[in-house]
Amino acid sequence: MDVHSNVESERSLCFELAAAAFATNQIDLERYEAVAGEIAVADNLAILQMIRGTLPEVSQPPQPPPQQVNAQASNVKKQGRWLDSNRVSVHSKHSNITLDFTEYSSEYNLRIDLELDCTSTNLRVVVPRNIDVIERISSNRMSVFRDKRRPSGTNNAVVVTGSVSSTKIKIKRKKARY
Repeated sequence: MDVHSNVESERSLCFELAAAAFATNQIDLERYEAVAGEIAVADNLAILQMIRGTLPEVSQPPQPPPQQVNAQASNVKKQGRWLDSNRVSVHSKHSNITLDFTEYSSEYNLRIDLELDCTSTNLRVVVPRNIDVIERISSNRMSVFRDKRRPSGTNNAVVVTGSVSSTKIKIKRKKARY
């Protein structure tokens, strides 16, 4: 699964660089279409890295600050279209938190970086079936991460990172409403 996500991350980066180079007139439309076609059919990381090397360097816009979700001995529930940033930082102690991403089911190439710093917390992450959840938690002392679903193969993902202690994280799949 990590190999697939690395390939898709690199593919996404290549598309972004090509689009930025075209938008700043560093490449013309014909070159952009050719590169976009190469990126779309590339099936491994080495080919995508080679394509990225041929693209002109474009200054990356600054990353927006992470959206903060703080809870101390409380209940927090985020529903609807609540995201202000694609980076969310959760800091909690002795809390119950529900983060519902089902309203984002129609998004393409959605990537949400969810960074956790939780102690004695019950965290429930609700996602539609077309959004993968990738767990990359660095420290999980006496914690549980439950996700019974296999990858959907889409470019949409919530990447969970950070450090948790005595925390229960449950991923809930929900059918999206259209």
